Amino acid sequence: MPRRLLAVPLGFRQAAAMPVSRLSPADQAAVIAITGPWDELRANTDGTAADVLHINGTWVLRQARQDAAAFDRETALLTRLAARLPPALAALLPVPKVSGPGWHLCRHLPGVPSSRQSLAALSPQARGRFFNGFSTLLAGVHTSPEGDYAAATPHSPDQWAAVRAEAEARLFPLLSPALAADLRAALAEIGASPLAMNGPALIHDDLHPAHILHDPATGALTGLLDFGRSGRGDAAVDLAGLLYNWGQATLRALDYPGLADLLPRARRLARTYELQWALEGLRHNDPRWFLYALGAAKDF
Repeated sequence: MPRRLLAVPLGFRQAAAMPVSRLSPADQAAVIAITGPWDELRANTDGTAADVLHINGTWVLRQARQDAAAFDRETALLTRLAARLPPALAALLPVPKVSGPGWHLCRHLPGVPSSRQSLAALSPQARGRFFNGFSTLLAGVHTSPEGDYAAATPHSPDQWAAVRAEAEARLFPLLSPALAADLRAALAEIGASPLAMNGPALIHDDLHPAHILHDPATGALTGLLDFGRSGRGDAAVDLAGLLYNWGQATLRALDYPGLADLLPRARRLARTYELQWALEGLRHNDPRWFLYALGAAKDF
């Protein structure tokens, strides 16, 4: 989700009273032993899953907003994944340095979001460097045997039937008959040809440009963030996120094995994204979900 960053230069005593700093005294002391005094903080409390505190421009403290169990699964997954990847790839992940129930501390990963526009601004050489790095990391994630639980995106016909039922109850009455018919057709298409559950061991499941960072000068990939939705699933899910945000022409620069075979499933899923986000907005009475698609290529 979109986030607002608030610069808050504070000392330790003030930081301890901030709503985004909910650690016990013992946990906070463990964090400070690594970060040093909290001389400069940037608080980010607009995420849907976690509150984030950027510490001294070097460290990031993430604390679960509600579902601490899901947050702890993400912490464990990142730790295991980093141990399985080559060090150069593991360095691109927000690997927890220290953690406890419902929170973890990781290093700040620099870079800018890899939007279609920011990638187009790179030189051909820098763009090639980005896609080489991202292709390698994505393949490393997808071939990692870390999929102990299912990813968040619906995969099975039963899951898509539940999405359809909720859309009929909550969303379609608010739409024109023509638009509702188009969205029903998109749901029927993916329900009839569902995503493959026998795909790679692990997918990221949230490849929004804000979660893929690169150096704007060199094009080097600098980070892959937010594994909160990750789990076992179809590689087409990750390609759908890239297709929606980057468009076909940009996606084809990705050197991913079997890309052509995965694109049909990726297209079917991408056509349901705005419907899924609209349902989230209605479910939580949160208008930010209706704005999530702004700026995407939508070129399927």
